[in-house]
Amino acid sequence: MNIINYISRYGIYIFAYDPQAQPAANTGSEGLSAGMTEFYSKRLLERALPNLVFQQFGEKETIGRSQGKQIQWRRFVSYKAANVLVEGVTPDPENPTQEKVTASVIQVGAFTPYTDLVDLTHIDPIISELVDLHSEQAAITVDGLIRDELCTGSNILYAPIVDGGTVTPITSRSNITANAKLTAQLCAKAASILRKKNVPTIDGANYAMIVHPSVEHDLLTDPNWIDVQKYKNPERIYNGELGKLYKFRFFSSSQIRVTKDGANNAAVYDNVALGKNAFKVVDVAGGGIEMILKPITSGGPENPLNQRGTVGWKLAAFACKITYPDRVLRVVTGSSDSDIDTAN
Repeated sequence: MNIINYISRYGIYIFAYDPQAQPAANTGSEGLSAGMTEFYSKRLLERALPNLVFQQFGEKETIGRSQGKQIQWRRFVSYKAANVLVEGVTPDPENPTQEKVTASVIQVGAFTPYTDLVDLTHIDPIISELVDLHSEQAAITVDGLIRDELCTGSNILYAPIVDGGTVTPITSRSNITANAKLTAQLCAKAASILRKKNVPTIDGANYAMIVHPSVEHDLLTDPNWIDVQKYKNPERIYNGELGKLYKFRFFSSSQIRVTKDGANNAAVYDNVALGKNAFKVVDVAGGGIEMILKPITSGGPENPLNQRGTVGWKLAAFACKITYPDRVLRVVTGSSDSDIDTAN
């Protein structure tokens, strides 16, 4: 296969298939020009990147090829505070403790076939539409895989039910109602939990919290909310960032897990608070997301009349794993829309 163009960002790669590089049966076929390949590359980035909210907070690691399907690395357990020295007495040495973390490499992908007749008669440019659809699908698939891993964390903070002046603490998803909202007070408590565990912040001052859009609007009316457009300093704005409140930078993602196991079938949201490098996102060298376009003129004897083409994507090698469990806190809440939202 001849790679005629290549663009990469956030681990997304796009390749265009050049049928001119195929056997003699296809040497007369027209391929994708470099200009068209660049056009589809830009469409991939424009449509995929806004959906990659979780991925940006993972510690990126690329491993070499031919190293097996299991990835293993070690982390050191932090030392406790040192003892006061006794004059003239050498203290006992510290013995570092290591913990093993393993992850499995997986592949995912999808494609859509189209025919020459559709390509000729469809009102809208079919390839561009399919590139858009698959770009969005690839992004939400990757972020969904990361979301699923983060939801395996055992650190959970449940939002209390607030009804008028009555605050009722809860300890189970089954008790979540629409009145168990994410509030400024709950955010402050979540930040306190992370600080007590000495979790490092993502930017030197703030943690990240990714919330569902239905949870998002419960926060925006807080008088202490700082909208992203009102940041005073020219600091880095992360992908999907909404604003700040109580030591958190907030992000919105429809990929937040939603279940219907609250009280009276209420929707429950697993919002995720993160410290720095809480998890690893791993791929194999050259194994990022490929957007693969095979035009109608591609293929050999299986496509003798140039009737079929495909648009698809493949994530050739991917793994995600929580590496520091203390740095992941699920903030489980309801929302004003708990009665109408569905599970995802």
